[in-house]
Amino acid sequence: MDRRPRYHFGMIDDVPAILQEIMELGGYKTQTALARRCEVAQSTINRWLQRQNLPNIEDWDRVRGIWRELKGLKLTIDEKIRPYGPRAEAIAHEMVDEFLSRLPPPHK
Repeated sequence: MDRRPRYHFGMIDDVPAILQEIMELGGYKTQTALARRCEVAQSTINRWLQRQNLPNIEDWDRVRGIWRELKGLKLTIDEKIRPYGPRAEAIAHEMVDEFLSRLPPPHK
């Protein structure tokens, strides 16, 4: 059984819509093609489209990253760092905080 954390059920309406948009934007004609791109099984894509299941955080981040890429949106720093694990996230945030502490306050 997959025990990885899942997103809240409030996002379930977004999953099928985002998957459909990825299929349209990326030219994926079948669930199998979409599954290959999302690195999951075709049956998983089908369950997500049918609202029978929700993606775990890792899968959802990957799907959302594909959607953002196809829309021409940039990933956030956190989205880029997350695959490297919590230690890398902590180090990156420390580095950013150190960098920002050396800058003058932002203009409003």
